[in-house]
Amino acid sequence: MSTMSTGLMSEEKGQRAGGAVLGPKWDGYDTFTVPEAGEILRVSRWAAYAAAKAGTLPVVWIGKRCIVPRYALEKLLGA
Repeated sequence: MSTMSTGLMSEEKGQRAGGAVLGPKWDGYDTFTVPEAGEILRVSRWAAYAAAKAGTLPVVWIGKRCIVPRYALEKLLGA
């Protein structure tokens, strides 16, 4: 069975086939909104904002906008 298009987790590397940690939907994104990060982490919007406020979800504030850098999210996921 080919793992190229299935998105199955590689047992040896602990990440998606092809090396994509976040999946193809998020290719080209360098930052995410808190709700997008919640979607990636498979938690509710409320839980994502609570994690950002608690400091467990790394965020950067630019004015009134709160964003999640891709590298920080990948690091959180163990990439």
